[in-house]
Amino acid sequence: MATQRKHFPKLNTDHLLIVDVESKEVTNKESQFYGKTYAYDFGAMLINLKDGLADRDYQDTMGTLFDHSMEGISYRLWTAKHRKDPVRKDDEGIIKPEDFWSVTNLKSRKKKYRELYLDGKRSMSVPKMVDDWIGSVLHYNHSRKPVVAAYNIAYDAMISGSTSIDNFFSGYHKPYKKGREPEWLDGVNLPGKGNFVDLYVIAQKALLRKKAGNKDYEDCEDNPYCDKKLARRYEDWASKNGYLTKKGRPILTAEKLGWFIGNTESMISEPHTALEDIRFFERHIARWLRQQRFI
Repeated sequence: MATQRKHFPKLNTDHLLIVDVESKEVTNKESQFYGKTYAYDFGAMLINLKDGLADRDYQDTMGTLFDHSMEGISYRLWTAKHRKDPVRKDDEGIIKPEDFWSVTNLKSRKKKYRELYLDGKRSMSVPKMVDDWIGSVLHYNHSRKPVVAAYNIAYDAMISGSTSIDNFFSGYHKPYKKGREPEWLDGVNLPGKGNFVDLYVIAQKALLRKKAGNKDYEDCEDNPYCDKKLARRYEDWASKNGYLTKKGRPILTAEKLGWFIGNTESMISEPHTALEDIRFFERHIARWLRQQRFI
């Protein structure tokens, strides 16, 4: 078996509880919570990194919505308020990624959630129910040493914390053996630091030739972690397809990385609904990172 890559200590488990959150904003000005952001759509899946599948199928999978209208709190799904232009679509009728979060796409997103609910693909919960479910999954899978993971976990942790999903922060087992923690964990400002796996940060370290920063891409210090050959392949692929930021850096969203990996389930646009993002993109990314010996 190939040894682990330098600078990338192997996870001390084969099991990740991948979580994803899509958010809402409280809109009634009379509320003390006005303008604050909370979880709306919560998804989670306990996967085995060996095959990317849930260990016990539906028992280790959750998709639920939080509806606080019964508490008299009005809200709407999070949108990029400055994007009010008509939604643009490509030649196949698919909404362009930069327009998905526009205000004008809000009606379509609400319709999608209603369909998921009516099709039985979402329950309706309060945060305490999700907290109990997370605690139960982590507890009854104790022998598997599960660790909480996400693609950009800082966002998911922030939104989940404001919704009082406390067990999210426990992380359960620490992913790395003592003394083998990644150097970049020192810069992560999260509750339970060191008890999480951020798939996005690992992908950044693995695939971007330069460190992230405010300077122009070419002026940043070399990233000693990445696989230079694989990083060049990703950059060439992103450039060829126009998946670049305004500064010319490769875009490394879960959608783009999923497409680069080439998993057939990922050859769709990212749904931006929690459970589907995990099922179609994030679990495949996690397995690929393991196959490439980055985790």
